Amino acid sequence: MTVGPSGRYNPISEVPGDCLLMFAIVAIMSAGYYLAARRARGWWIWPLWILLGVLPVLPVMATPHTGYMLGVGYAIAMVLGISTTDMPSPETR
Repeated sequence: MTVGPSGRYNPISEVPGDCLLMFAIVAIMSAGYYLAARRARGWWIWPLWILLGVLPVLPVMATPHTGYMLGVGYAIAMVLGISTTDMPSPETR
């Protein structure tokens, strides 16, 4: 969070590859979460929590202590995504 693209003055012109990689990782994880959790009620709350938590500090610089509040939304989103997948029950195996 401190050395990546957000730690530079003009990240898009200085390190465009890092910015593209960061956006690609976020897009892949977002698509995976949407595909896994879209049937659950309130699936949209936790990505919104993460976005609203990082939005105020994004223009300044993302630092590790800004990730504490985001960790709650991330943890709940990951558990929600895993819990909505169709896993066979132990009785059917």
